Amino acid sequence: MTVSYPVITVSDATRRYGEFAALADVTFAVARGECLAVVGENGAGKSTLMRLITGADLPTSGVVAPGGDQQPLTSTRMARHHGIVLIPQELAYLPDDTVTNNISIGVWPSRYGALRKKSARRRAAAILDQLGANIDVRARMRDLTLGQRQIVELGKALALRDITLLCLDEPTAALNVEETRHLLDILSGLKARGVGLIYVSHRLDELRQIADRVLVLRNGRNVGILGIEDASPSTLTGLMLGRAAAAAHASLSHASGARGP
Repeated sequence: MTVSYPVITVSDATRRYGEFAALADVTFAVARGECLAVVGENGAGKSTLMRLITGADLPTSGVVAPGGDQQPLTSTRMARHHGIVLIPQELAYLPDDTVTNNISIGVWPSRYGALRKKSARRRAAAILDQLGANIDVRARMRDLTLGQRQIVELGKALALRDITLLCLDEPTAALNVEETRHLLDILSGLKARGVGLIYVSHRLDELRQIADRVLVLRNGRNVGILGIEDASPSTLTGLMLGRAAAAAHASLSHASGARGP
């Protein structure tokens, strides 16, 4: 499939550690305003792929390039310059500092080493307002719920100029139903603004709410890219585990259920 206006292009990307191929010959592109979900068992290569896309690691062979460029990514700094941002599963924030400072530090100009507080608060509040979040920018991060901290991390990403691609690693893993709904609503709004998303998740049932396509990894290889209409949980499980393993897994689950407690 040829993608118009790609925000990231991955061509035959392979990452080896010695003789072990953590990722092998993976190819895809993500368009503006598209969400590509990435699924796979633990050890399938999802984390390695995210590191390559954000410039935190380099492929042994193949190319990972922003947009439709032929110039490959070589660093996280270059990725950020092209508007590529990662929100990791383990959020990185300053727990004893304010929401404003967590959004602002390293992004907006400072004077004599101190943030211009009023301006920073206004800008942080404006970003959170864009996200539909009712969060006091003067609050300490430690006093927020996990869902609110996740939204602040999104705000930090939006504070960067011209964000093009947002990579999310298991963003709803620790969220409740209401927090998950709110986050997916926010991400849908970002898609509508043309931001591309790469969305790693084990929650196969929620992919239909946000993803346009699903990339399936198994043992470091791309074993399928499906349109979301074809990506039923059973189909994805079959690809993730391999057909024979999936059939055995289903048979075992059925037998366990038939025996009862």
